[in-house]
Amino acid sequence: MINQLRNPGVALALGVALASAANANDWNGWHAGVQLNSTGVTVENSGAGEEDLTGLASTVLFMGYDYHLGRGIVVGGEGGFSFQNSSTDDARSGVDRDTFGLSNELFVRARGGYDISGYSPNALLAYGAIGFTNIGTNVTNSNTGEELDDAGISGITYGIGIEAGFAGDLSGRVEYTAGTIRRLSLGVSYQF
Repeated sequence: MINQLRNPGVALALGVALASAANANDWNGWHAGVQLNSTGVTVENSGAGEEDLTGLASTVLFMGYDYHLGRGIVVGGEGGFSFQNSSTDDARSGVDRDTFGLSNELFVRARGGYDISGYSPNALLAYGAIGFTNIGTNVTNSNTGEELDDAGISGITYGIGIEAGFAGDLSGRVEYTAGTIRRLSLGVSYQF
């Protein structure tokens, strides 16, 4: 084996293969992906106080940059948006029914984590994130069609997640977010 490494062609091919494998799993660089979300929010219900609404579905596109500092520590940032609407019926005061909807989400956040895999071919990153989210809302009376509110929801969010490399530059993630919104997300990301 040592004699084969003295051959410049074999050494160069081995170096390129090792560099490619490391680059695919070291969490360095740009990434983009899609996330499927199940979102919950707390809204002010006229006459009934605060009310939790859950099961609002959305699809978010995101893009970010990660940097592997070494010793397994990864830091980065992401931004994302969604222009899809999701709504739920909400029974209020017995007679009127309101439809609450989410739309036009924008977010930015920082994330930091630890590469649990230790550079193995199946990279595994456990991370935490904190950021700012702004989501457009609309509340419409289902009986009359009257638009009651479209103020939006914005504020700080924080979360934890795990991301695993599974095919070359592709990775999958599962994440829970809390704060202004509560969200369970499943996503796929491509590192380029």
